[in-house]
Amino acid sequence: MHGQVRQGLLRSAAVDPERFKTKSNCHWYAFGKAVAELKSHAKSAYLEPNDFEGLNNTMQKNEASPHLNRMADRLLGMVGSRGWETAFGKHWDSAWEVGGED
Repeated sequence: MHGQVRQGLLRSAAVDPERFKTKSNCHWYAFGKAVAELKSHAKSAYLEPNDFEGLNNTMQKNEASPHLNRMADRLLGMVGSRGWETAFGKHWDSAWEVGGED
């Protein structure tokens, strides 16, 4: 399961995080917002969620990025730490407050 979520994070970095602002997708939202804040990806680079070929190509490129891999490791492995809260906490909370499920 960890590997599937990790791949999803690397794929979701190519999608506008605002599309994931719900309780059920707060992990995708928090990761995407943190990536955008660090200017790792330009907003013009966002893909549509149904562009499977584009998302898979982007995921492969993102898998080769040490920076994005460290961010994914932090999101998945450091929950509750000061670093996690700084990078992801406010975004997670923001998506959680919106409520709503898909």
